[in-house]
Amino acid sequence: MTEFNELVEKFKTKLKITQETQKYKDEVILPLINEIYDSEFVNVFNNLVDDLNERVGSKVVGFNADSKNRFTVEGMYHRLIFQKSRIEIYENLVSLNIVPLYIWKGTTKHIGIITMFLNPETNEVKWEIPFNNVKDYAIKLFDGLINDVDFGM
Repeated sequence: MTEFNELVEKFKTKLKITQETQKYKDEVILPLINEIYDSEFVNVFNNLVDDLNERVGSKVVGFNADSKNRFTVEGMYHRLIFQKSRIEIYENLVSLNIVPLYIWKGTTKHIGIITMFLNPETNEVKWEIPFNNVKDYAIKLFDGLINDVDFGM
């Protein structure tokens, strides 16, 4: 019976750690991740779309925040969907994956996953993203849309 009691205690300990970790994730990490995701990723795309449309003098690219975890940028034939995905918590590091999908005339293609790394103690953010930063990345994606022979306005 002693072995069973030890097993019960192990489960209780594991459950307590899991609950504490989930509480930390829900109350500290998720709000911080959401704030950074919105300000340093979603808003970059939204502002770029607004600026592009204003300078062209027409709505050539649209932006739609589908939910707090997903947004879409689209032209007449092209659509880029960005889906906030998995959040991993390590000792001194949190990572968030963003999955971009490119849809062209009904065909869906995966573009490389974007990863954001956050040190919650220092609030230092690093992006694992093609090109130098989110804005350069977005500009290259938009350039790919306009250079495609099927791009339409």
